[in-house]
Amino acid sequence: MILTLPPSAGPADYLAACTSLGSPPGGRLLLVGEDPAIRRALREHGFALGAAAADVIVGLPGCDRADIRRALTANPRSDVVHAAVREPFVGVVALHKSGTNLVAALMRALGYTVSGEGTGPSPYPGGLWEKNEADYLPTLGPGSAYLVHSLPMPTVGGPLQYPRPLFSLWCENDFPVIYHYRDPRAVILSLIRYLLKQNVSGGFTGLPFHTMYARVLRSLPTGERRLTHAIDNLDSYLTWSFRDNAWLLDHPDVLTTSYETLVGARGGGGDHERDLAVAQLMVTLGISGDPADMAQRAYDPLARTFSQGRAYGWVDEFSEEHLLRFRRRHSDILERYGYPERGR
Repeated sequence: MILTLPPSAGPADYLAACTSLGSPPGGRLLLVGEDPAIRRALREHGFALGAAAADVIVGLPGCDRADIRRALTANPRSDVVHAAVREPFVGVVALHKSGTNLVAALMRALGYTVSGEGTGPSPYPGGLWEKNEADYLPTLGPGSAYLVHSLPMPTVGGPLQYPRPLFSLWCENDFPVIYHYRDPRAVILSLIRYLLKQNVSGGFTGLPFHTMYARVLRSLPTGERRLTHAIDNLDSYLTWSFRDNAWLLDHPDVLTTSYETLVGARGGGGDHERDLAVAQLMVTLGISGDPADMAQRAYDPLARTFSQGRAYGWVDEFSEEHLLRFRRRHSDILERYGYPERGR
């Protein structure tokens, strides 16, 4: 359970919160941050402070939420009490075919209104989000999450000299950004199935790339040939997705998530890993609630682009030759994102 207190919370508030989470006097607390009055009050009521295996992680007023997340990683089954204000706006970079619907559903479960790439057509003529992003972003009110498939770092004199509007907004304002990705081999396979209309909606958006590459895929006689062609010819697609956004992995204010972690047991992952990832997200955004409950509401096999939704389903489709081809061309992506050469 994640319990958020107002920034003005004092000793009595923390005592009540720790007790409400089922940690009686004598319970084990791990305190993050410094507040002598709250620390003294908890100790006087019999709580064991600084416990290695904590029942509750207590984020004291003014502490860094990143420190709470680190404590939660070391104590993944602990409840959390901390003082925070709910973040009014969230930027989400969810790589194409990496589970945009999963992330969008999770953000909705957390109480945000979600829009952007992968959530439906833009309300502007042409239906392209990036084209009208500068006009659209100022219309978003508190409680909004805006999704993009790519947020490259602009470079002076390079091909990406001008940032997209979300990047400029982030530079001017302090809001959390989530970076969500998936094993690139699963992305390739998901893209193939999507363009062959093997999903719930039975179709795909009519972008030029989708339309033309779907024709190429349909012209190939077997699934093995299609996968080989995609591995050999989608360098620019994988660069646009993974390489151009890898800088986000190093940004100290970006929270990273992956499809393999968020999908849970129903999608071939693990529920404990999923719940921890959602708890980290809730701490970052200042949201109270049960991470397991939030996560269970996010996995939606009826989503428009849903095909199979298995975290490691690609392993059964990749032959030894496919694995070798992918390593030869894209080993840098596997290494950068921490994916093993053979999957799990």
